[in-house]
Amino acid sequence: MSTTATIVLASLEMIPSGIPMIFVVANIILLGSVFNRAKDIYQKTISSNQVLKAYEAQIAAIEQSEFQSEYLKNLKARFVHDQVKASQVIKKLEYILDNFHNRLNLMYHIFNILFILDVYWLLQAEKWKENTKADIEAWFEAIGEWECLTSMGAFHYAKPEYAFPKISETPFTVEGTAVGHPLIKDKSRVNNSFDFSGKGGFCRITCSNMSGKSTFLRTVGVNAVLGLMGAPVCANAFTVSYLQVFTSMRTQDDLEESVSSFYAELKRLKQLLGAIDGETPVLFMVDEVLKGTNSEDRHKGAIALIRQLNKKHAFGFVSTHDIGLGNITNELQGVKNYSFNSVIEGDEIIFDYTLTEGICKSFNATKLMQKMGIEIID
Repeated sequence: MSTTATIVLASLEMIPSGIPMIFVVANIILLGSVFNRAKDIYQKTISSNQVLKAYEAQIAAIEQSEFQSEYLKNLKARFVHDQVKASQVIKKLEYILDNFHNRLNLMYHIFNILFILDVYWLLQAEKWKENTKADIEAWFEAIGEWECLTSMGAFHYAKPEYAFPKISETPFTVEGTAVGHPLIKDKSRVNNSFDFSGKGGFCRITCSNMSGKSTFLRTVGVNAVLGLMGAPVCANAFTVSYLQVFTSMRTQDDLEESVSSFYAELKRLKQLLGAIDGETPVLFMVDEVLKGTNSEDRHKGAIALIRQLNKKHAFGFVSTHDIGLGNITNELQGVKNYSFNSVIEGDEIIFDYTLTEGICKSFNATKLMQKMGIEIID
C-alpha cells in the first residue's frame, strides 16, 4: 500500500517522482529474497487444489450428515475443533493457494511489485499451517477410516451374496463353506470348504503344478483379513477368531542387498517364528517352503521347520511339492494333509481346483514340459 500511495502522491506532484521508484526497488529486493520459497510452494501445490476440493466436499458431506452410531458420531466430531469445521479450514487453504497459483498471470507480477503479494500469501500460508498443524493428522486419519468404511459398504453393495463372517471367541479358528477368492470372476472361480482349528496344528498342502495351492492360500488369507475388518467375505459361511495373518509368499532376491531368494525366505521365516512368540495368535501361510535350495536340504529343512512350528503351537498352512513330508504327519499332533490334483487326458491337463483330503497323488511336471516343447528322454 505504501508503494501505491507514493505513486499517487507523486502523480499529484506532492512528493518527488523518484520516491515511488525507491519503494519499487525495495519491493523487488524483498520479493527476490522470497522468490525461491514462493516458487517451491507454487511447484509443490500447483496440482493440489483439485485434491483439496475433493477432500473439502467429502468432509462437508460428513459434517452435514446425521448418524445413529456412536462410532460414526465420534468420527464426525474429529472434523470440528473450537467450533470451526475442517471443511471451512480447507476452503481457506484453497483460497490461499488459488491466489498463489496466479503467479502464471502477467498482471499478478505487476501487482506483486506494488503490493508484494508473494510475501503476503507466504505469510498467510505459514499462518494457516501453524494454526492447523495439530489437527491435520487427525483429519486424515478420520478420512482414512471413512474411506475404509465406504469401501466396505460399496463392496457389500456390489456383492450382496457374500456372507458376513462370524468372529469366534475360540482362538486358533478358521473355517469356511464354499470359500473363494473375491478377485476371481464368479464364472471361473472354484470355491472350497474347509475346517481348520486348533492350537499347535497346521495344514500341509501338496499338489501338482498349477493346481491351485497358492490361490487357496491367498483365498484363506484375504478372506480372514476381510472378515476381521468387518467386511463381507467371499463364502457361504466363514468363521475366524482374532488373529494376525502372516504370509511367506513370492519372496524375491535383492541384488543391491546381495540377498538370494532362499536367504530372503529364511529371513521371512525367522520373522514368523518371532511373531508366533507374541500374544496374538498367528495364522501363517508359507507357500512352497524352502523352494530356493536343493531337494535334500529342502526336505530336511522343511521337516525341522514343521516340527518347530508345531512345538511353538503354530497355526497355519504350508504348501510344498515335497510329497515325502507327508511321512511325518503321523509323528505330530494337529497336522493335516490336503491336496490339489490334476488329471491328464491325452495331451490335456485338467485341473478341478478342488481341495481334497490326503497327499497329492497326481503329477504333471513332465506333461507340462512336453507341452512347452521339451523332449523327455526316459
